[in-house]
Amino acid sequence: MNYDTITSVISKQLISLIAISIVLLEVVIIGSYVLASLFVRPIQSILGKVNEMADGHFDTRLEIKGGHELAQLGERINAMAYNLGVYTRRLEQMYEENRSVKEHLESVINQTADAIHVTDEEDRVVRVNHAFEALYGWTKKELVGRKLEFVPPQQQEEYEFQKKSLLQGESIVSSESLRMRKDGSTVEISMSTSPILDEEGQILGFICVSRDITGRNRMEELLRRSEKLTTVGQLAAGVAHEIRNPLTTLRGFLQLQQQNQVLNMKHNDIMMSELDRINLIVSEFLILAKPQAVHFQKKDVRYIVSDVISLLDSQAHLLGIVFNLQVTDEPALVYAEENQLKQVFINLLKNSMEAMSKGGIITIHLFLEGESVKIFIRDQGTGIPAEMLSKLGEPFFTNKETGTGLGLMVSQRIIQSHKGTLDIESTEGEGTTALVQLPIAKPE
Repeated sequence: MNYDTITSVISKQLISLIAISIVLLEVVIIGSYVLASLFVRPIQSILGKVNEMADGHFDTRLEIKGGHELAQLGERINAMAYNLGVYTRRLEQMYEENRSVKEHLESVINQTADAIHVTDEEDRVVRVNHAFEALYGWTKKELVGRKLEFVPPQQQEEYEFQKKSLLQGESIVSSESLRMRKDGSTVEISMSTSPILDEEGQILGFICVSRDITGRNRMEELLRRSEKLTTVGQLAAGVAHEIRNPLTTLRGFLQLQQQNQVLNMKHNDIMMSELDRINLIVSEFLILAKPQAVHFQKKDVRYIVSDVISLLDSQAHLLGIVFNLQVTDEPALVYAEENQLKQVFINLLKNSMEAMSKGGIITIHLFLEGESVKIFIRDQGTGIPAEMLSKLGEPFFTNKETGTGLGLMVSQRIIQSHKGTLDIESTEGEGTTALVQLPIAKPE
């Protein structure tokens, strides 16, 4: 056999088979690529959409035809992108609203004239406004994250009591007190403090608004002194008349002893009692006239009212007026500045006396009710018209020709500083009733 011929034929067949295999392989590869592209293209589209969503773009939509699983996945991704877009727009809108509200609140807090500071539940300062820095002297950097120590030692007990109320969820409104500045000086303030609560009612911190009332207190003190001087001047005639009576008695006994040239011990006792009476009247008069430091002490209101009635009694008799005093047998103890309370009762009684040109009876009824001492002062005067009642207490409002309109305003401020109330009720033609309520002093 000729192996060359066989080898040649086999070689040709091998080459032919190899060529056919290569062609078939290319066909398979091309077919696989085409088939793979049909499946991979949707996945690439889905991947591209997911990448866009990751970058925050939710507007484009996937277009995958057919009813296979990739098409369904594309539809769900489109729905998710739409919902995320809606939620994102809402969040952006809410963010803009919150930013606008925050900027507005920041502006209000920083521009307000009242000092504002916010603390957490452990009394560490969270923020302060510009007015706080100006009033107390500390800067924001010095305070934030630290406890604010600005309560004077004499106010520490009151502060601890208020802190207990705040921890129970209560608010402290318009409490007048003292606070220390950075330099150690004190300032008189009116402070309102409220707890900050979360959705579950738990306390997150406290917000405090304070206002410097030093100037206002000085002005009120000047008004009190001015009104006091006016009252003292009006009382002068009554005091002079009250002193004249015992002086007449003293002069008579002295003349009688001079004529008889005999020392009568009974006369001496009477003269000593009359001198004591003069001393009491002059002392009360000087207490009213002399400026004194405000110092609250535990006092029995019964004796304060009795002293005022003794001072005005002679002037009342000249006008045909009788005081009808009805007081409780129990002690009526309150924390008070005696001189200021006397000024209030003198103002109220003199108003009643001036309204009773034809004389009559002024009833003073003092009794205890609950946690208060109540003092009713009823007169039988001309009364006050209904349209004027609402204006009582306003400065310079008066129906008297020589009045200033400050007496009742000063009296109301004095009673408010004693944590009490002063109310006026009146019926024209029947008379007026003034009600003073003061809190009872708690036993120590």
